[in-house]
Amino acid sequence: MQKILYIALAILVINCSFLYLRLNNIKEQLENTKKDLNTAINANNELNKSIEILKQRHEQELKVLENSKIEKDNIKKRVKNVKKQVFKSSETNTTKLFNTLLDGLYEQNASY
Repeated sequence: MQKILYIALAILVINCSFLYLRLNNIKEQLENTKKDLNTAINANNELNKSIEILKQRHEQELKVLENSKIEKDNIKKRVKNVKKQVFKSSETNTTKLFNTLLDGLYEQNASY
């Protein structure tokens, strides 16, 4: 009878040892998973910051493009006005024509 108890005790000790080792293994896996999760969260936060910076830069670039388009349209209007002046002016003298164009451009600049 005592042999059976010793055998049962030995089996219990072996099972407890196995479960203890298994528990330690699971704890290590949990720690590794936590480290991986923290790394992923940090990377995600950095990517979010980068995305916000890129969004701000994109907005600034859009504003610059809009302003440049407005300036381009203004220049087109000025060129159109200069062409009208050249067409209306029947000057054959290049210097007088040039002075007329400069006066027209100066008047347009003064209006802005």
